[in-house]
Amino acid sequence: MKNGVDPQEALLRAGAFPDEDSNWGEEDPSIYGKLNLLWNGEDVEEIVPSKRGSYPDYYQNIADAILGRASLIVTAEQGRDVIRIIELGMQSQEERRVVSLDDQLIAY
Repeated sequence: MKNGVDPQEALLRAGAFPDEDSNWGEEDPSIYGKLNLLWNGEDVEEIVPSKRGSYPDYYQNIADAILGRASLIVTAEQGRDVIRIIELGMQSQEERRVVSLDDQLIAY
């Protein structure tokens, strides 16, 4: 389960710039993800720290890829798979059943 939103947009709207803040893109621990799973018959809950976000690095990578200087860090196929996983999660919740990822992902 993941709550909250990426803090970068609010920072940009407030007039902040990535090069002015050494903590840019870091989420508050209160909105870190929570992973719940059944492991060897036992319920396990784990807090998962968020990766540091960086819009500038993401878009710089796209520019570098267009100019032939780098490979994409996030491919279109990976982006599509993330959307598909979210869609399948919503389907699973709506139908109250496990929905398989088998034959659903193209990048992995």
